[in-house]
Amino acid sequence: MLTTKVRTTIIALLATFSFTAASVIPAVSQASKNTGAYKKSAEAQKKKQELCLASQQTWLDALEGYEAAEVGSKRAMELAEIADNMRALGKLEGCAWAGRVRPLQSPTSGIAAPVGAIQG
Repeated sequence: MLTTKVRTTIIALLATFSFTAASVIPAVSQASKNTGAYKKSAEAQKKKQELCLASQQTWLDALEGYEAAEVGSKRAMELAEIADNMRALGKLEGCAWAGRVRPLQSPTSGIAAPVGAIQG
């Protein structure tokens, strides 16, 4: 059989492991779940608002340049692409302004739409 010293050591190790397991299990079970609270926080809303304002301003600047550029020119096409990218970014982020405007370019043809891209 086992000597007293070995048996005492085994019992001490088992007691240590059981105590460790007993103290870790409640900590894991009490960990809070991700409730999405950050997405609703004031800081997240402020960042979203800043992104929406910046993308809208860039869209407006590109639209203004597009309307001033020569129809069909390379510059007009570049500005239309910038405006469309800013609209897509705004729509992706859930910005209200992006849902109220239409793209300047047709996604398939690359031909610019007529001026006056804001929908009523």
